[in-house]
Order: sequence, then C-alpha cells, then structure tokens
Amino acid sequence: MKGIIIIVLLGMVACQKQAKPENLIDPKTLVDILTEIHLAEAKVQNIGYRSQDSTYFVFYNLEEEIFKKYHVSKKDYDSSYAYYIRKPKEFNEIYEKTIDSLTVRQAKNVKL
Repeated sequence: MKGIIIIVLLGMVACQKQAKPENLIDPKTLVDILTEIHLAEAKVQNIGYRSQDSTYFVFYNLEEEIFKKYHVSKKDYDSSYAYYIRKPKEFNEIYEKTIDSLTVRQAKNVKL
C-alpha cells in the first residue's frame, strides 16, 4: 500500500505545472547564448591546456563575458535552461536553432 501512495505522490509532483523563472531568458536570446557558449567550449578545447583547472578558468571567464553581453546572470541562465529542459518540444526547437546557427558560422569560416 505504501508503494502505491509513493507512486501516486511522485506522479502528482511530476505533473505539476512548472512555474516560469522570474527572469526567464526568451528562446531567441537563449539560442544566441548557447551558440556562443558552444563556440567558447570549442575555443578552450582547441587551446589544449594541460591543466583542467586552467581550462575551467578560461571557459568560466569566457562564459561570464557571454552573460554580460546578453545582460543575464549565471543564475538566470541556469534557471532558464532548467525550465526549457522540462519542456522537450521547446528545448528541441532551441537546440535545433542553436545547431543551425553553429552550422552557418562554420560554413562562413570554411569560406574565409
């Protein structure tokens, strides 16, 4: 009987409507931020630091610059990301656009 109650309670929690974060980043801006974050990750990987600490430090600084550029905090980014990830259709659309943006940038770099 306890097992059934736990399952019902878990189901109720899972089905609750997720509240929007106070400073939810709109999908278009999130696409731009994600695009730049992925480019920053690639940049750090290409530098090839031997120390993981150095790699993290450089990435952290690049990430902070991106957040400043878009006037968002790390907290706003994290809560927005967590919000959209619970909405698979919206999250998928955001990442499809992010991939498209990265693909366009890659094509431009190849032509240069």
